[in-house]
Amino acid sequence: MKVGLNYYYSASRNSSLEEARLENAVGSGYAFGYYDSSRSFVELARTDVTRLSMRRIGASGIGVYNTASGELIYKTDVTNVSKMLGILPLCEEGDAVTWFAQNKYYGGFEYLVLGAGNITVINVVDIEKYVMGVCAMEMNESWPIEALKAQAVAARTYVQKNMMNTIYFTRCGFDVTNDTYCQAYRGCASVGSNINEAVNATANQYLCYNGRFVDALYSSSDGGATEDNINVNGNNNHPYLKGVLDIYEASTDSINFMSKWTVKYSAAEIADKLRMSSPVAEISTELSEMGNVIKMEITGDDGSRKVIEKGACRTALGLHSIRFSVEKDEAGNFIFSGSGWGHSLGMSQYGAYGMAKHYNKTYKDILGFYYSEVGLSFGTN
Repeated sequence: MKVGLNYYYSASRNSSLEEARLENAVGSGYAFGYYDSSRSFVELARTDVTRLSMRRIGASGIGVYNTASGELIYKTDVTNVSKMLGILPLCEEGDAVTWFAQNKYYGGFEYLVLGAGNITVINVVDIEKYVMGVCAMEMNESWPIEALKAQAVAARTYVQKNMMNTIYFTRCGFDVTNDTYCQAYRGCASVGSNINEAVNATANQYLCYNGRFVDALYSSSDGGATEDNINVNGNNNHPYLKGVLDIYEASTDSINFMSKWTVKYSAAEIADKLRMSSPVAEISTELSEMGNVIKMEITGDDGSRKVIEKGACRTALGLHSIRFSVEKDEAGNFIFSGSGWGHSLGMSQYGAYGMAKHYNKTYKDILGFYYSEVGLSFGTN
């Protein structure tokens, strides 16, 4: 699979680089070439230099330089996403590991110049190695193995479903990004034996609903209950994302710093955030069957009115979750008191921890609790 690490997507989403550097942590050099339509590497040249710098040449070219000496080693035109500059680290034994942007990565790399951007950097990596990297970002290596297994299946399913809808990033040359538009991914530096075990034990396992990969959403914590997708995103396209009362997450309150939270805003601050014409006088909320806020009605001093619904109840005011209450203090400030962190859809990561650690539940139990009527499907390499 292909992961956009630093990339140009649009003027507002541009993390492309003027210079990209690699360092082969194994010390065997690199092969140059490209990845063909089947994503097999086609070698055209190689070097024993272990530290490389890639810089733009002219309008569409990229040059590969010896970082230490500045010598140009290789160059190519890279305007076509079907034949980008490919660089594969060489390794005598085992998996090659490469330093890029202060993180270590498995696999190879691709480079491209797009639009008004500089150099787009792509990691070409086996999906299981990618899942290890995601797990290392999403859960701690020391977490219970069954929680890590549940995270691995969710992450693998999420990315596989996204890869089947690659039209979103096709023009950029990759399948998914390494940021919050997809899943957090920073390579393999934080991957330890527990994550290796969890990913390997669940290799090729995916969550499915009626024979299709699910959108395996997850968040840090639900605060006591997840929510129906229709009450967050406004559609019924995800029948497996049903709200459940979470009796397990409370067992992690001592380690979950977002098990309780408070946010205070003045009447004027809320009006400013919501672009209302006067300071806020009153806020009322509507709760779902799960006890989460799915609608807020805000009234201004001048009688103006604003209605916020679904997931915007969290995002519009920068709150941590949709599980909260609101009160007005004597000074006219509004106090939001809540629990949980995230969109409240699918698996709670702290809930998974609690189920595994304190209730001896397996990863299948965890996934079956947070995703309704799903089954495990076994893919093939």
